Amino acid sequence: MDKKIIAIALVAIMVVAGAGGALMLLGGGGANNVKATGNLPVFGNANNDDAIDQKDVDLMNKLLADDTISRAEYDFLDANQDGKFDKSDVELVQKIIKREKCDIFYMNWEDKPQKQSFPVTADKICINRYFFVELLDILGMTKNLKLASTSLTESRAGIYDLPAGVASYVGGKAPTTERILEEKCDFILADTWDTKVCEAAMEADPKITTLYIDIYSYGNLIRFVEIMGLLVNKTTEAQKYASFVNGINDYIENGMKGVTKTKLALAHYYASSSDAKTGYEVKPCSSPYLMECLADVFNTEPNTKNGHYSVDNEWTYKNYKKSFDAMLILYENYGTGLTLTKEDFNSQIAAQEEAFSPISIKADGNLYHAVYFTITFGSYAYLPMVAHMLYPEKFSEDKGWEYLQKYFSDFTSVDVDVKNDGAWFAL
Repeated sequence: MDKKIIAIALVAIMVVAGAGGALMLLGGGGANNVKATGNLPVFGNANNDDAIDQKDVDLMNKLLADDTISRAEYDFLDANQDGKFDKSDVELVQKIIKREKCDIFYMNWEDKPQKQSFPVTADKICINRYFFVELLDILGMTKNLKLASTSLTESRAGIYDLPAGVASYVGGKAPTTERILEEKCDFILADTWDTKVCEAAMEADPKITTLYIDIYSYGNLIRFVEIMGLLVNKTTEAQKYASFVNGINDYIENGMKGVTKTKLALAHYYASSSDAKTGYEVKPCSSPYLMECLADVFNTEPNTKNGHYSVDNEWTYKNYKKSFDAMLILYENYGTGLTLTKEDFNSQIAAQEEAFSPISIKADGNLYHAVYFTITFGSYAYLPMVAHMLYPEKFSEDKGWEYLQKYFSDFTSVDVDVKNDGAWFAL
């Protein structure tokens, strides 16, 4: 697969190979010299780590051989979900390890056991959210993308470089059941709003598998990568990603010890808007949930639509040092097939800093800028750099670039020097 060098412009967005090819914790666990992560909530994952392997078999046999060992901390022993833990559960785990045909059970988006025929075929994949393509690239499966919304194939055509032959449908949610069947999709990645469409497709064609991703279970995206990795035999890739995100979480958690979180307003600035009164929104989309580990994010009134609302500069003047002590402006531009260049980014920063000049927010060192991010599979990689922006004495700039580079080098098909070829942050 050929790689290509390209300037990346939107935070939490990734680029996948071009022509020709292309979460976070549940309870339970165990010791047994294994770190329980909760990232792979599949029954039979006895030690609750990031893999179903011989360690689970050994632990289960140990527990069966010694009734004096408490089983209370092991939530996933009953692999076949028959209500008891016995040798048949060990035998099922051995089948999973060998990838033999069987039924497995995992905790679905409702945190309920979900039965699934195993293993799964995913040669023609349908996705109903544009950023689900990131999951495919993490697993090295973007070439299998068959059907996606025009919100990906057209509106974000300048952001993602998709494989040839991807069919598209109009709208930002799921296609019709008929379209899924028409394209002969065998695997659907869907958010939980579109269960009716997907369930009808699976009823019409039992060979179709759907993995529902709860995009509003903020911070839990790792588990969906791990579950899909197990289903489609991409466990190595999934575990590598889980290790990367776990490392970032540890880095942030350790760095924030003893730190008083700044009270931060997040502003989503629309690059296509020239009207300052409607140019940005406070508390954009899911970004605040991602940022909660770093800041006390300003919360809007509970009756505002989607938890955020449009404001003008006057609002900022009135609320600085009252409702918030710092502001991070996120810049976005899509829908025209163009990416946000460094020149565009710098021009917009200059315009906003001029607009805010009547107050001391910039002079105080409390005005920050970044390209847009929200909770997607790639967004964790940006937290270390945002951490550096907010707390430079605790988090280094070098580590911020290091995590970004590692994400693009290890989990996307793009060859890019993020520090020199990407418009990311104003440091």
